[in-house]
Amino acid sequence: MELLCVVRFRRLLEISAHIDKQMVELRVLRDSIRAAEATLPVPEAIEPAFFALSLPEEARLTSETFSAPHLSTAD
Repeated sequence: MELLCVVRFRRLLEISAHIDKQMVELRVLRDSIRAAEATLPVPEAIEPAFFALSLPEEARLTSETFSAPHLSTAD
């Protein structure tokens, strides 16, 4: 029974060491990402007026769009 406890304890120590190693790798990656993001240029402010685009002619709603003679119930 005591041997089983020792084996389990060793396995938990291995898992703990593996998790610690992964955490160090994550910290290194996080620091690398932050350093790379710091070197990116700051995007310029975009005026909202540049986004006010008119719809193409075929996309505009007209009175013909809503009149469907084949759907009328007047027959």
